[in-house]
Amino acid sequence: MRTIHVQGNSRIVLLHTPDPVPGPGEVVVETAVSALCGSELGAYRGSGRETGNSGHEAAGTVAALGPGVKELRIGQRVGVSAVVGCGSCAYCARGQYT
Repeated sequence: MRTIHVQGNSRIVLLHTPDPVPGPGEVVVETAVSALCGSELGAYRGSGRETGNSGHEAAGTVAALGPGVKELRIGQRVGVSAVVGCGSCAYCARGQYT
Protein backbone atom coordinates (compact mmCIF):
# COMPACT_ATOMS: atom_id res chain seq x y z
CA MET A 1 0.00 0.00 0.00
CA ARG A 2 1.16 3.54 -0.63
CA THR A 3 0.73 6.18 2.07
CA ILE A 4 1.59 9.84 2.33
CA HIS A 5 3.81 10.99 5.19
CA VAL A 6 3.73 14.67 6.12
CA GLN A 7 7.33 15.69 6.81
CA GLY A 8 6.64 19.36 7.49
CA ASN A 9 7.94 22.52 5.87
CA SER A 10 5.40 21.92 3.05
CA ARG A 11 7.00 18.55 2.15
CA ILE A 12 5.46 15.11 1.85
CA VAL A 13 6.86 11.70 0.89
CA LEU A 14 5.24 8.64 -0.60
CA LEU A 15 5.87 5.49 1.47
CA HIS A 16 5.22 1.83 0.76
CA THR A 17 3.71 0.09 3.79
CA PRO A 18 2.05 -3.28 4.46
CA ASP A 19 -1.62 -3.54 3.50
CA PRO A 20 -3.86 -3.00 6.53
CA VAL A 21 -5.97 -5.87 7.83
CA PRO A 22 -9.35 -4.82 9.21
CA GLY A 23 -10.26 -5.90 12.73
CA PRO A 24 -13.76 -6.64 14.05
CA GLY A 25 -16.21 -3.99 12.90
CA GLU A 26 -13.61 -2.28 10.68
CA VAL A 27 -13.21 -1.86 6.93
CA VAL A 28 -10.31 -0.97 4.66
CA VAL A 29 -11.10 1.74 2.10
CA GLU A 30 -9.06 2.11 -1.08
CA THR A 31 -8.84 5.88 -1.30
CA ALA A 32 -9.69 7.49 -4.64
CA VAL A 33 -9.42 11.11 -3.49
CA SER A 34 -8.56 12.85 -0.24
CA ALA A 35 -8.41 16.51 0.68
CA LEU A 36 -5.91 18.17 2.95
CA CYS A 37 -8.01 19.24 5.92
CA GLY A 38 -7.49 22.50 7.75
CA SER A 39 -6.53 20.53 10.85
CA GLU A 40 -3.64 18.99 8.88
CA LEU A 41 -2.23 22.25 7.54
CA GLY A 42 -0.30 22.95 10.74
CA ALA A 43 1.69 19.72 10.39
CA TYR A 44 2.11 20.23 6.63
CA ARG A 45 3.39 23.79 6.93
CA GLY A 46 5.11 23.32 10.31
CA SER A 47 7.16 20.54 11.85
CA GLY A 48 5.33 17.56 10.33
CA ARG A 49 3.84 14.47 11.99
CA GLU A 50 5.71 11.58 13.55
CA THR A 51 2.90 9.04 13.12
CA GLY A 52 -0.51 8.66 11.58
CA ASN A 53 -1.87 8.89 8.10
CA SER A 54 -3.26 12.09 6.69
CA GLY A 55 -6.42 12.29 4.66
CA HIS A 56 -9.17 11.69 7.18
CA GLU A 57 -11.70 13.22 4.79
CA ALA A 58 -11.74 10.99 1.74
CA ALA A 59 -13.79 9.01 -0.77
CA GLY A 60 -13.08 5.56 -2.16
CA THR A 61 -14.25 1.97 -2.34
CA VAL A 62 -14.44 -0.73 0.32
CA ALA A 63 -11.48 -3.06 -0.24
CA ALA A 64 -11.77 -5.41 2.78
CA LEU A 65 -14.29 -6.17 5.52
CA GLY A 66 -13.49 -7.12 9.09
CA PRO A 67 -15.49 -9.68 11.06
CA GLY A 68 -19.00 -8.54 11.90
CA VAL A 69 -19.35 -5.88 9.20
CA LYS A 70 -22.72 -6.43 7.58
CA GLU A 71 -23.78 -2.97 6.35
CA LEU A 72 -21.14 -2.65 3.62
CA ARG A 73 -19.84 -4.76 0.75
CA ILE A 74 -16.55 -5.06 -1.14
CA GLY A 75 -16.46 -2.55 -4.00
CA GLN A 76 -19.07 -0.24 -2.46
CA ARG A 77 -18.26 3.46 -2.87
CA VAL A 78 -18.03 5.31 0.43
CA GLY A 79 -17.19 8.67 1.92
CA VAL A 80 -14.88 8.72 4.92
CA SER A 81 -14.84 11.01 7.92
CA ALA A 82 -12.55 9.79 10.67
CA VAL A 83 -13.96 12.27 13.18
CA VAL A 84 -15.81 10.45 15.94
CA GLY A 85 -16.99 11.38 19.38
CA CYS A 86 -17.03 9.52 22.67
CA GLY A 87 -20.50 8.13 21.99
CA SER A 88 -21.81 8.77 25.49
CA CYS A 89 -22.06 12.53 26.09
CA ALA A 90 -25.04 14.80 25.36
CA TYR A 91 -23.30 16.22 22.28
CA CYS A 92 -22.83 12.77 20.77
CA ALA A 93 -26.47 11.94 21.53
CA ARG A 94 -27.42 14.93 19.35
CA GLY A 95 -24.97 13.89 16.59
CA GLN A 96 -22.56 16.75 17.36
CA TYR A 97 -19.36 14.69 17.45
CA THR A 98 -17.00 17.61 17.08
